[in-house]
This record gives sequence, C-alpha cells and structure tokens, in this order.
Amino acid sequence: MFGSHVAQVLRRLRRLCARYGASPVFLLASATAADPAVAARRLTGLPVVEVADDASPRGELVFALWEPPLTELHGEKGAPVRRTATAEAADLLTDLTVQGVRSVTFVRSRRGAELISVIAQERLGEVDRSLARRVAAYRGGYLPEERRALERALHSGELLGLAATNALELGVDISGLDAVVIAGYPGTRASLWQQAGRAGRSGQGALAVLVARDDPWTPSSSTTPRPSSTSPWNPPSSTPTTRMCSPRTCVRRPRNCR
Repeated sequence: MFGSHVAQVLRRLRRLCARYGASPVFLLASATAADPAVAARRLTGLPVVEVADDASPRGELVFALWEPPLTELHGEKGAPVRRTATAEAADLLTDLTVQGVRSVTFVRSRRGAELISVIAQERLGEVDRSLARRVAAYRGGYLPEERRALERALHSGELLGLAATNALELGVDISGLDAVVIAGYPGTRASLWQQAGRAGRSGQGALAVLVARDDPWTPSSSTTPRPSSTSPWNPPSSTPTTRMCSPRTCVRRPRNCR
C-alpha cells in the first residue's frame, strides 16, 4: 500500500512539472531492494538505469557461525542447556578488546547492551584496569550529545569495544572497525548484513561472528549454514567466507582472561 501511494504521488508530481514545462530527474536509492530497477520503474513510471556496482572500500569478510557450548544444566525432559548468547558475546567482546581489536557487539535489547558492557568491563578489569574504561554501551535513550561522544570515542580509537542495540545499525558512519559480534539472529537478512557490514569499511579484512541464540532459527543455521550471502540483499562486491566454529576456536582466548 505504501509503495502504491508513493507511485501515485510521483505521477502527480510529474504531471505538475510537465504543466510548467519541467522534466525532473528521479534518483532512488535502496540498501536492501532485491531488484531496484523494477521497483524504481513501478514507482516512477519511467525507464531507469540501475547502478548496482559497490565502489565502497571493502576487504574480505570472514563470517563465523558461533554455537555456544553445552552446560551442566538440563531443561525440560532432561534436554541439554547451552550457554547464553549474551554470556558468549560478552566473552568475545572481552577477548577482542584484550587483543586490541576494535569491535561492536550487537544485541537486541537495551538491557542486553548494558549487561554485556558491564560483564566485559568486569572481566577486563581482572586483566588490565585501563582496558575496562575502553568498553561502553550504546543504545537508544542516551542524550544526543552522549551518543555523539561515544561515536567520536570509537572512531578515534579511545574506545575499543561497544555493546550496542540496532541504534548503531543505520545512520552512523564509523570506519576502522575490525570485528562485529551479533548476539542472536537480528530477525531479517537485511539487518544481519547491515550489522555485519559495520566492520571492514576502511578496506581492511574484517570478522563478523553470529552467536547462536536459543531460538528456532539460529541453532539450525549454525549447524547447517545456508547460502544467505548469495541473497540479492547482499552487496554484490562482497564475498564473505562462512566458517562453522565450535566454542573458542575463532578467537583465541587469553589464558589470563577468564
């Protein structure tokens, strides 16, 4: 319905412009449209030229599917219980920070962002107290000046790690990130690639880790990876390498960081 309304508005605009002897040129942009040329023709009623080449700086992206380990606990009918995605993501953020890797950990909720940040700060304090100050949380609800300060600190390298909600997914250009950790499937492939695409924007190689959450989608996708990188939603110039990882194999965990 929204698309049909926009199409009618654009046609009325064209008629008004033609009445006064003008012929406007329409520029349409989308980050997720599967067939942008067809969508643009339907909206404007005009022939269009599709520009699908991605000329942005982009290095190799290693995409790891991370399955949390089993715990000694048991659930309903004795079913084994895995470690939570939040705890695993906090460990990964800690490990990456210890190694000096600039990273963002995406989590679904504001509470989760704060929790991952606090856990990482506590564990970093056991290794090096100065590192605890280089991790923070980023979420909606902060004042605009507070969010801009966090963005500047991450961009400058003062901060090494952020635990963030999808408030950092769009509209904020932060280059130089080396890794992205995604705590649970974000719900759509568009969001998945938006979050994973935060790393490697300066042309360097990057790492994206999707930590499986205890829900119907992520466990099956982590054990049987699907070719989501071939989706038309994925930028055509990026060629991610998918790796299936058991716990503690993708990022080496320092012995002094428990």
